[in-house]
Amino acid sequence: MTRSNPDDGSRKVAVGPGVVRLGLAAVLGWGLSGCGREPEKKAPAPVATTTVSNQALQRVPRLASTQDVARAVPVPLAATNAAGPVVATNLPAPAAAKPVPEAKPDALEELRAAAGRGDAAAQLALGMRHAKGEGVDRDPVAAVAWFRKAADQGNAAAQNELGLRLAAGEGVARDPVAAAQWFRKAAEQGVAAAQARLGIAFFEGEGVAKSDDEAVQWLRKAAEQGDADAQYRLGWALVNGRGVGRDFDAALKWYRQAAAQGNAAAQRNLGFAYFNAQGLARDEVEAAKWVRLAADQGDMEAQHSLGWAYANGKGVGKDDVESAKWYRKAAEQGHANAQNKLGFAHANGQGVPRDEAEAARWFRKAAEQGNATAQSNLGAMHAEGIGVPKDPVEAFAWYNTAVFHLSLQGEPALAELAEAMGTRDRLGETLSPAEIAVAQKRTKELRVLMESRRR
Repeated sequence: MTRSNPDDGSRKVAVGPGVVRLGLAAVLGWGLSGCGREPEKKAPAPVATTTVSNQALQRVPRLASTQDVARAVPVPLAATNAAGPVVATNLPAPAAAKPVPEAKPDALEELRAAAGRGDAAAQLALGMRHAKGEGVDRDPVAAVAWFRKAADQGNAAAQNELGLRLAAGEGVARDPVAAAQWFRKAAEQGVAAAQARLGIAFFEGEGVAKSDDEAVQWLRKAAEQGDADAQYRLGWALVNGRGVGRDFDAALKWYRQAAAQGNAAAQRNLGFAYFNAQGLARDEVEAAKWVRLAADQGDMEAQHSLGWAYANGKGVGKDDVESAKWYRKAAEQGHANAQNKLGFAHANGQGVPRDEAEAARWFRKAAEQGNATAQSNLGAMHAEGIGVPKDPVEAFAWYNTAVFHLSLQGEPALAELAEAMGTRDRLGETLSPAEIAVAQKRTKELRVLMESRRR
């Protein structure tokens, strides 16, 4: 059987019993995958599969035949789902307020004396020293104590620093309500970082009643002061119509400002906008440029996207070695789609040495995060003992798990769902009733494992 390659519209790619799929949850295009805090749904953009050359692997019943079209493909900036906005997954940690210039080390005793006399600026500076371990032992508890003294006197920067510690539970018990109160005090004095944090708190209902309108109000104040994180998040709000009407042009303006300051999430989303031609002309080279800037900063979504770009020659030259390199970077950060694709690369010797055990290891990592295609791939490997011990009961359990997850993905996953169900049922015909019972029990265990990892 053959299947058209959707990348060029003409070339045929062999699809048979020995094809490893990147899968419904694995082909990234220029878009966000759904393995972050706020998963999202994607539109189809499959990429050609590659035939597995090893004869044993070719005997596996349908290791894979399609690409992931649900979570990792080019998506319109406007796309959303019930779980959250498309362009807001894996939001970076908000920036802290810039610390007040510290005293020189030889002035430490003078600083202590001034702080002891109640000088709020000195108390803030001493708190920063304890927070960073500069000239004194790092002591988060002492840092909080000095921040609180300064904050109680109305020092805005100290109020923000105290809010950050209360939000993170660093040097003090975590208290989102108290954190929001201190952020508000600092925000009302004009501290941009505190305004950004207060806006985020309103978006998430963290320590305050959830309010998109309030969130946008505070984010805009911070963005207009040049806070890059607030600029990115305001762009996100404008894309998704959260607390403000949708406005792609305005969103891109804020993304561009944040990206120019080095905000990785804004760089990534600006790259996606170029690829998807949302608010500007489609430009794959420009898209790759911005995505690379984010990837170089460690943004795993961007790393995943850059791996896809190299695999498919989108905005860069086709290069399987570079593709595998970027997939690995994302996979090592826990990106399930990248893990599945890295497994695919090892199964086929595509940009990396062929290594079936390594392929199975990465398939398992992705599968345990709920990646349905990786679950099917791992089931197929257990069915034939490729890279893992042959175990038809374990294979049945993984296929059964894949069927469950594919059934939740709707129409884009119907073909893969039918395939996984068919393979599972054929495996079931070879098992005894007792083995089926064991496999069903194992399926429940896998479900519990995945639920625990999601928490």
